[in-house]
Parts: sequence; structure tokens; C-alpha cells
Amino acid sequence: MTVTFSEPTLDRWNYPFNATPGTRDRASTFSAGADNNFDDRDGQVLLGFDTLGLIPDGLLEKRYKLISATLRIATFNGGFAYDPTYDPFTTYLPTTDPAFTPDADPGRPVELYGVGFRGECAPMVPCDETTYVEDAPWGAGAGTTFRGVRHAYPTDYFNQMPQDVSNNVDDRFDPQPFAVGHVAGLNPGDTTPFDADFVFTVDPANPDVQAYFARALRLGRLRLMLSSLHPAVQQGGVFADFYTKENLFGAGLAARLDLTVEILPPLVGDVDGDGSVGPGDL
Repeated sequence: MTVTFSEPTLDRWNYPFNATPGTRDRASTFSAGADNNFDDRDGQVLLGFDTLGLIPDGLLEKRYKLISATLRIATFNGGFAYDPTYDPFTTYLPTTDPAFTPDADPGRPVELYGVGFRGECAPMVPCDETTYVEDAPWGAGAGTTFRGVRHAYPTDYFNQMPQDVSNNVDDRFDPQPFAVGHVAGLNPGDTTPFDADFVFTVDPANPDVQAYFARALRLGRLRLMLSSLHPAVQQGGVFADFYTKENLFGAGLAARLDLTVEILPPLVGDVDGDGSVGPGDL
């Protein structure tokens, strides 16, 4: 079955100083650079697509098979160098670091991840796909530092665990994005124009992606995060800014999703419905 969303159910600029969460007309992605008071991936874009009533929810996760998922979203701004390839964390290190490697092409990519959650969205109410709404509190314990405390964070779901990739440069590891954004007609290093449609084509061959989508479809709530490491400076920098569904220019600019899923039949002999055939089925 194929489901198409012309806009997200929810979207939000996932940034500690967003004064209008859930109502802002655009949301940007950028890095905090060497400032250790903030996550490496400081500005992020949270996107939510509720599949309840569109795709059967509540089934065993083994019964969901992702066939394809394509996300599109347009840039509110332009002027930053286009990079359609993942850049290893070593290319973001200081040039004096022994592990530094030069970037093979200009620019920095925009990457797509899943979403993990931490903390409480209200007293005794853990943050999750249901409780983290557009205007939920951004993070927990934010005071002198805003690092590692955001309630919703990007995850590559590596080994089917919701590891936070917000600080992968400082933590010195390469995450596995669900997809990297591409723009038709642009070559690496080209200046990205206004209203450029970034296309993220998810790889269903990645078992961690399959597991993440299966869990999301069981819950009926798919959450995705855009992230990049474009350098930013105080009140400035050149980085990606994307339309949200609250933009003033209408449909076709905010995030859109085409999702194709196969619902697999129940396993023959699985009487107790645990997804396997064993002693409990006798």
C-alpha cells in the first residue's frame, strides 16, 4: 500500500532558542561548531507523519516491510553550497587534529534520520512519539549548557538502538543517515537556489531503517529529523533553511512524504502471535 502526505502532521524547528515552536514558518539546520555548550548538530528540523487510519497499526513489527520512502522539502533560503554526499566526521575536525581529513567536495550535506526521545514532556509523562507535540518543551536541564539534553534527537537507530547522533563529531563516530538530500539539476559545489526541492530517498535495504519504520508504523506515528553540520556564527552563517507547513506560500513547499509499505501475512503456526513458531504455539 502507498500513502502520500502533502504536508507533515507536525513540524518544528528543534532548536533551544525557538520562541515559537510549532508555528514558525521555517526551520534551519546548522552546527554549533566548537562551542561545547551546544550540540554539534545545533539546529534541527523535526517532522512527523501520523499513519493511524492509513496503514494498519498495532501489528507485530515483523509484519511491516518498507518498500520505499521518499521525503521532499523546499528551501526557504539559498546561497549555501550543494553537497549530495555524506561527509565523514574527520572532515569537520580542526585541521590541527591528527585525525583530520580534507573534505572531498565543497559544501556540507543535509541528512535525514529517525528520532529518539528522552526526558519528560510533563511531570511523570515520558517524551515519546505521542507526547512530544509541536509545542512540547525543547529539553531537560537546559541551563548553562544545552548539550545532550534535547527531548527529541536524531538517531540512525544503529543496531536498532536509538543512539543520539547530535554530537557525532565530538564523539568521533560516523552515523548512518537514513538518506542524504539531493536536488535535481544541481552539481556538487553549486550554489543552492531559493525554493530548491531537497529529495531524501530512504534505503529500505538497511536493516536498521527497516526496524525503525516497522516500529513507527506499529505505533502509527513516524517521526523524522533533518540535520546538517553547516557552520553557523552568532546571528549569521550560510546554512539550509526549510519551509514548514505554517509558511505563507501554500502547499508544495513544506515536507511531503511518499511511503510504500507491504503488510506481510501472519506466520503459519504462530498461534500465540509472538512472530515465531515455538513451544508456546503447541
